[in-house]
Amino acid sequence: MNRKLDWPALFLFTALLFGTVVRFMPVVSNGFPLNDGGMFYTMIRDLQANHYILPQFTSYNFTDIPFAYPPLGFYIAASLSDLLHVPVLQVLLWLPALVNTLSILAFINSRNRSSLRV
Repeated sequence: MNRKLDWPALFLFTALLFGTVVRFMPVVSNGFPLNDGGMFYTMIRDLQANHYILPQFTSYNFTDIPFAYPPLGFYIAASLSDLLHVPVLQVLLWLPALVNTLSILAFINSRNRSSLRV
């Protein structure tokens, strides 16, 4: 049997495997969102406590930090937490890594479409 190696499929598998490991390794090893994760956690909790109305300030570190970040991600995380009855911390850990990993598929798909338009 003479089969050719399917290079695009191999590249996609390798990118997904490597991308998944790189994105989920900090989640598994740390157990808490890195960098600004504590502030984002507090901002999501502030949003839930304010009944999904954007507060002017966040209660992070007991200072008046303006709630000036784009709120879509906070709304999605708070909604998932409420709808699925999952702690905000778990959503904040797993959702960014999952969305970021799925973005690999979007990139591969956009590259395949652009190469077809020659």
